[in-house]
Amino acid sequence: MSSDSNIKAIRDAIAGLGLTPRPDLFERLNEDEVIIIWNLQGKQVFRSPNGFKLWSYTLDQLQGIPFYELFERDPAIGEKYIEYFTKLVKGEIRETTLTDDIPTHIVTEKRSKKKWRTLITPLLISPLMDEQDRVVAFVHSCRAQHLPD
Repeated sequence: MSSDSNIKAIRDAIAGLGLTPRPDLFERLNEDEVIIIWNLQGKQVFRSPNGFKLWSYTLDQLQGIPFYELFERDPAIGEKYIEYFTKLVKGEIRETTLTDDIPTHIVTEKRSKKKWRTLITPLLISPLMDEQDRVVAFVHSCRAQHLPD
């Protein structure tokens, strides 16, 4: 699948959800990134097509089960993500924001038989707004590489 298809897929997903991205979002996304839309309940509602080869979970599992029940990573990394998530929920982050203070790290599946591991380099988060200009979801992009067993 081409990068144009990944960018088109994220555009279509945001439009289909009836949300408004930040004006600079699409110019800041790169063709190789995995792009995920998260709701404020901590569940994925969209993953770019290039992200499906990195984890063995289905989209239904990813949408129905919170991240922390499916994956594990260094707790200090998790705390950094929680800081960003809290700021998003409170409406303190209203623009596309780099997440370069979160280091590259390994995420391991907890509930799958395969226990796949993925090397993640966080890149940015960007809030998605509803019709009342409230943050109701967000985009997270990262570079990701499946690690062999």
